[in-house]
Amino acid sequence: MSQRTAHFRQNIGHTVRIGVAITLFTGAFLLTSGIFTTAHSQDRKTKKGGDTVLLMQTGAFKSIEQAKKDTTKTMDTIPKLVIPDVRTLEHYMPYSNSLSDKTFSEKKPELGAFRAAWLDAENYTSPFGLSGRVLNSYSKEDKIELERRWENAKNELRVAFLSDKGATPSNAFKIHTPKEVKALLEEWQELKHLRNQKVTEPVPR
Repeated sequence: MSQRTAHFRQNIGHTVRIGVAITLFTGAFLLTSGIFTTAHSQDRKTKKGGDTVLLMQTGAFKSIEQAKKDTTKTMDTIPKLVIPDVRTLEHYMPYSNSLSDKTFSEKKPELGAFRAAWLDAENYTSPFGLSGRVLNSYSKEDKIELERRWENAKNELRVAFLSDKGATPSNAFKIHTPKEVKALLEEWQELKHLRNQKVTEPVPR
């Protein structure tokens, strides 16, 4: 069983804060605007200011290039968020590198092996595969929402595994009627019960 579940991958969406970088770049833009304004004013005051204008414009371009470098450097040092938005977590696909919508819709031969593996894996897989650190960071309200979405995602997956219509986790509740969904979920629980019985049966001597 461990070999079949070894392909399981956590799929956590990441976002990056760039507010500091935007502020830095905005400051550089304002500075550049001031340089161009000064250069234009200098050109109007003197007929022989061509060299002065060119010098100021060259300095402006250098400022822009430096701002780009500073922005990139700042973005590289900004800590990346590790907490996905609980409101974006909806469907779930375990073994994401191997299991796909086509596996379900085309009833691929390996679907049976994935289903057997998930009968056990769903018991100890954390909500959406999130780490304990991320789960502990959620507020009480977010944890309640997370658990609600997780239970729904597991039911979608269970129905998709047993579907005779080629349903996938994302459309399982659309392809099957509520009555069919209920019957498939009951069938899933029966399979789990039979599997647990088989696992706990004493080995004949």
